[in-house]
Amino acid sequence: MRLALAMTLVVVAASTALAWDEPDAVRGLTWGASQEDLRRVAKDRGEPAPLCASAVPHETCTTGGEIGSVRATIHYRFRDDKFVSAALGFLPTDFSLIRTIFVERYGQPTKRREERFQTWSRQKAMNPVLVWEGRKINIELGMYGRTLNTGLAEIVLRSEMDRLDAERSKSIKKGKDDL
Repeated sequence: MRLALAMTLVVVAASTALAWDEPDAVRGLTWGASQEDLRRVAKDRGEPAPLCASAVPHETCTTGGEIGSVRATIHYRFRDDKFVSAALGFLPTDFSLIRTIFVERYGQPTKRREERFQTWSRQKAMNPVLVWEGRKINIELGMYGRTLNTGLAEIVLRSEMDRLDAERSKSIKKGKDDL
């Protein structure tokens, strides 16, 4: 009886720890929305129209905005004119506040890790990364993105991650065959 109660408590604790609030939208733009929908959302928010450009396999639309009091650059990515991911750039000095905002909005991360970070000019830092893995959405939030000057949050449909992984595997196979 005690064993059954203990096992139940472990299962409940584990499922609570893994539960988080997967977003159905980013800044009001729902998954699968079009670039025209993004322009409409930006207008409704009183923000400037995003600038869009093609970068295969995506079209990326970029705009500035605020997340609470944090200034951010938001990159919305579209595949076949359907919204599939967003990247939010911010100053690393705002990481603590952004982390708090994300935890308040999405719940506790499902994983945490520390990554060694080194720039091409050999500057070094430790990069704390929080990860939320869900059935439909994956989020990674790091103090640093590609440089020590920018923090990065990426919010991506898992189906898009799977598609990118498959395309990368196909490209590697083709590359091996080309050698």
